[in-house]
Amino acid sequence: MRDEAERDRQSGLLRRLSAGGFEVRGAAPEDFGSGPWERYGTNLVEMAVDVMTIAPGIDRVILVAGDRKLIPLVHALQAGGIQVTVATALNIPEAIRASEKLIEAASAHVDLTQHFESEPPQQQRG
Repeated sequence: MRDEAERDRQSGLLRRLSAGGFEVRGAAPEDFGSGPWERYGTNLVEMAVDVMTIAPGIDRVILVAGDRKLIPLVHALQAGGIQVTVATALNIPEAIRASEKLIEAASAHVDLTQHFESEPPQQQRG
C-alpha cells in the first residue's frame, strides 16, 4: 500500500482475503519512511521482487493489482510453470480497474465486485 488512504480503501478486501486463508504480503506505508516516493512504480517493483522471491515451489499467484506494467511479471511466472490469476472488480471505473491487457495475459481472472460491497463474515468463537 503506497499510503494510508490506499490502505483504508483496500481494508475490507484485505480482511476478506485474510479470513479466507490467503496470505497477504506487501509493504505498508510505514515501511517506506519519509522522503520522496515514486507513487506509480516503486510499489510495482517491490511487489514483483516479492513475488519472484516466493514463486519457487508454488503453483499459483493471485495478483490483486491491475497495472499493465505487471505483464512481464505474469509472463515470467507463467514461463516458470506458475498459474497467475488477476483478481479485480470489473464493475468499477476504468481508471482503477485492472488493465484488459493484464487480464488477457493472466491464466485466469476473478471478478471481486461483490466483495467490495460487503464485509467479511464474522468468525465464531467457541
